[in-house]
Amino acid sequence: MGGFTAALQKFGIGRLTVVLGVAAGVAAVLVFVMLRIGQAPDALLYSNLDLREASEVTTALDGAGIKYTSRGDGSTIFVNRDQVGEARMLVAGKGLVSSGSVGYEIFDNQSVLGQTEFQQNLNEKRALEGELARTIQTMRGIQSARVMIALPRRELFQSQAAEPTASVVVGVTGGQLTGAQVQAIRNVVASSVPNLKPEKVTLTDTSNRTLAAGTDGEGFSAASAEEARGQTEAQLQARIKDIVEGVVG
Repeated sequence: MGGFTAALQKFGIGRLTVVLGVAAGVAAVLVFVMLRIGQAPDALLYSNLDLREASEVTTALDGAGIKYTSRGDGSTIFVNRDQVGEARMLVAGKGLVSSGSVGYEIFDNQSVLGQTEFQQNLNEKRALEGELARTIQTMRGIQSARVMIALPRRELFQSQAAEPTASVVVGVTGGQLTGAQVQAIRNVVASSVPNLKPEKVTLTDTSNRTLAAGTDGEGFSAASAEEARGQTEAQLQARIKDIVEGVVG
């Protein structure tokens, strides 16, 4: 015992304090890492929410006892991965979200280890749909957008898979989209999906109007027909005005 005490005195109180401090720090880091490993990581619930919807979603989560974290400006909400399914069912059942979408940030807190090929493909499709919706929402006259992509798989004994299709639902501000705007949306979606043709993209608005059917060609859509009708009406009105002015003098 005396030898041990002498060794400590020889080592020095200052050095001993440093060693003990480093050991305590390493132990704290190990404990933190073990606790993090034992916890299920957070998963993205919704992003790109407007503040009103974000407030309603967090209120619903609080009421259900589901823990969450808000990031950014509050428009992005994460929940425990084990509760993400329950949270989405809760939010969907209450109809709280119309503007939120999930983009490529879905991969930020996920590991591909342990995921099946189906899960990976599904996440890739969800991310692409969310990013396309965000892109469309940046266009003039678009308030909200939702994109759904159908990617048929090649069945056994088929030489090739059926052609992919897509559906887009937009919320429009201030009237109706022009034919050029409709075609621009179809082109944006088609250019982001392999083998998807613009004429295979169906576009509707939240007022249940079909702006472009999935069988329309490049040069026709409901919006372009409406635009052509408006031009014809304007020409007829101008012609009638000229006739009346010619008669009246």
